[in-house]
Amino acid sequence: MKTYYVTSKETHRRCVELFDEDGSHYLDLPGGGILVMGSFRDDVHEAAFAQQADVAPLPHPNSGETMAQHPELLGKLAPLGVVATHSMWDISKILGALHPHMGGRT
Repeated sequence: MKTYYVTSKETHRRCVELFDEDGSHYLDLPGGGILVMGSFRDDVHEAAFAQQADVAPLPHPNSGETMAQHPELLGKLAPLGVVATHSMWDISKILGALHPHMGGRT
């Protein structure tokens, strides 16, 4: 499953070997940082990425959570058009319009 994280370019570069053969894609976020989407080699590699100090996961697509439950992430994603009522499904549609490899593939 493709998963989404907010992190820095440096952390992404340092951890790129953790992703599987499909790799990862990212969008620069206004104000710094990046939004990364990718699939990992396995759960161990995903956990290693998620444990990095500046990595913040977005809600799981099947969680039913909205960005209202994640105000710190909402602040970073708001410049992309994300609002508090958006779920990951809504966000993936926004991302797909901004980057051909980032939307609707959760």
